[in-house]
Amino acid sequence: MPRHPRLFLAGATYHVCCRVARGEFRSVAETRWANAGVSELPWWTQAHHVDEIADADRHPGATTFDGLRLAEERAELELDEFVRRFEAASGNAFDDLASRFRSPEQVRGRIELSTLAAGRYGLRVRDIAALINKHRNSVTKWLNKGLRREGTDPEFKRRLDDLDAEISSRC
Repeated sequence: MPRHPRLFLAGATYHVCCRVARGEFRSVAETRWANAGVSELPWWTQAHHVDEIADADRHPGATTFDGLRLAEERAELELDEFVRRFEAASGNAFDDLASRFRSPEQVRGRIELSTLAAGRYGLRVRDIAALINKHRNSVTKWLNKGLRREGTDPEFKRRLDDLDAEISSRC
């Protein structure tokens, strides 16, 4: 029988336990704000209702984590109205988007349509697919390509932001 109990842990876990036991890690309690209440944090504001969402007027420069405008500022549109506004803003004709051809301009238009409609306006992929007579897997593929390009291609993101602003502002 060993005199001291031993811990049998694998690799890194063992070393972490040893460091904690030796006191090499600082305690979270040492940080200034860790002991403060949530309402004392500098970015905290009191809500007046359980379901209250921060008012965009109080924070005019507020954006989402990826730099998009807040959802409250975006118009809520039905699919038919969205497509009508998208046609006017992008210059893509609906018949071209629904055709069987795959020119680079048509593919770009389909990617923009699916990324804006499903990604930003929350319209359902199956409804978009039914409207343009395409399989919903194709629309999902365009959506994925658009979301990927939005994160890597600043020019594409800027174009989507411009289209989004124009679609949302049209009456």
